[in-house]
Amino acid sequence: MKTPTTRPPAPPTKRPPAGLWYETRPGKAKPFLARWRRGGVKHQEAFVDERSRDAFAAAWAQARKAQGANVLIMPPEKLATWDEFARITDGADPIEVARFWQRNHSVLEGALPIEEARRRYEIAQAARILARDTVTHRALHLDRFQKAFAGRPVGKITSAEVGAWLGNLAHPDTGEPVAAKSRAHHRANIGKLFAWCVVERLVDRNPVDAVPVPNEDAEDEVNVLTVDQARQLFAVNRDALCVGRLALEAFGGLRFSSAARLVSDDISFPERGIILPASKHKSRKRHYLDGLPANLWAWLHHAHPAGFEVNPRLYLDHKRRMFEAAGLKGNGQEESMRNVLRHSFCTYHVAMDKDAARTAVLLTHRSPAMLYRFYKGRASESDGKSYFGIVP
Repeated sequence: MKTPTTRPPAPPTKRPPAGLWYETRPGKAKPFLARWRRGGVKHQEAFVDERSRDAFAAAWAQARKAQGANVLIMPPEKLATWDEFARITDGADPIEVARFWQRNHSVLEGALPIEEARRRYEIAQAARILARDTVTHRALHLDRFQKAFAGRPVGKITSAEVGAWLGNLAHPDTGEPVAAKSRAHHRANIGKLFAWCVVERLVDRNPVDAVPVPNEDAEDEVNVLTVDQARQLFAVNRDALCVGRLALEAFGGLRFSSAARLVSDDISFPERGIILPASKHKSRKRHYLDGLPANLWAWLHHAHPAGFEVNPRLYLDHKRRMFEAAGLKGNGQEESMRNVLRHSFCTYHVAMDKDAARTAVLLTHRSPAMLYRFYKGRASESDGKSYFGIVP
């Protein structure tokens, strides 16, 4: 007769399937072993109880029967995972997939540092044909952004941080806040970097999209010389070496970058026309300008031909000295001095001619919209006539 404390006898151990044998290791956390040979090498799996061991043995026997004696045994759930992997990747080599993941998993998580993201972006952009000024400004803006966010993963940079950075931009020399137009240009170039990152799946969003465009209308940042300042500038520098190039900006409306690269062969005195080769224009397209104000040709006839042999860097230095000689230093801001004469041309030509579309053609603008936005109404017709009446 059994007593309540008497344990039932242990059931006989189930025999292992052919090719597998069992062993026990008393006192171990997983005392029940299933062992087998594959390619002359012993293999084993340990289990906490016989039930788990027997379930493994049954799966092992079934796999051996289906796939051969050298099958790599793994739990059924792992086999299911491999089957799903093969289905998703259409049978791709798992080693190649693993190597690709190892190279790119940090990239896909937005963990690529800003420095490396910028390097890859600039390589991708190198094939595009862009004006030298465009590339220079983009590099300057990216330099400033990279310095501010050095070492940061691109996927961790937030819209709030980009907005704060734009709002705090200042001129490195003066410490004065940059104009809204400059902040807008910075925003545009940083936005293009992140847009490329989105396309390349380096990040899943562009943080710049949520940053408002700086309101250029809220600031009167267009720098224009008064008629008296322009008259003083040319009077003091009447016989300066580079006064001809200065006149191309002030009375021809050329950008500094174009005037600085123009040579004598680009000027046709008989036809009173100026050729702007594609390499010397921001758009990288050839332009021909005629119908320019008469006082421009008076200055070009007066100018020394050697002034058109000076390279752009030296011309910038000459221009700075001419401004200083006239008491005009651009408020210490080189950028405000670079195109102040073109801005002045816009203002006074629209005021004198009353035809923004014609002025836009001379400026090689696509439309007169910018002229109406920034320059119309800033000067009177008499001011315009006085400005274009400045002659040697």
